[in-house]
Amino acid sequence: DSLSGLSNIESIFSFLKKYSIISEESELLMNYIDLEEYTKLISSKKTQIIALGGIISEKSNEAQQALWNVVSETGININYLSIENFTDEELDTLYKSLNYFEENETDIPMIFVVKNKQVLDSSLEILDKEGYIEFFKNNDLYCRQREQNGSKVE
Repeated sequence: DSLSGLSNIESIFSFLKKYSIISEESELLMNYIDLEEYTKLISSKKTQIIALGGIISEKSNEAQQALWNVVSETGININYLSIENFTDEELDTLYKSLNYFEENETDIPMIFVVKNKQVLDSSLEILDKEGYIEFFKNNDLYCRQREQNGSKVE
């Protein structure tokens, strides 16, 4: 086996575990999702945080690192969908999944808060930990998710 051709975090993570480069007990900080799981999450009656990005884009890598820091520090549940290797059909499915995408500019990295197929808030601008924490606080997600995850609320 080699890492050649692996382009998503979960594949790389599994490879590293398989060859004992990292511990078997290691866990990914974010919930990495595919298009099928994304479709289920956006329809949820529970508020979801979804980040769109990739691993090749420098801006996406910067945003992903900041999100890892947020999750590590706060325990907030973030669902991450890497779209850079999507086929045209998959991108079409993604962009038709929410009216929001027809009415607003989209790019990666992007983060949005969604519930019942309604985007409650979004940002294309945030690339640092403090910005994401502020975004979550503004959407009343920071304290609520920390309480659900058993973390102490400040």
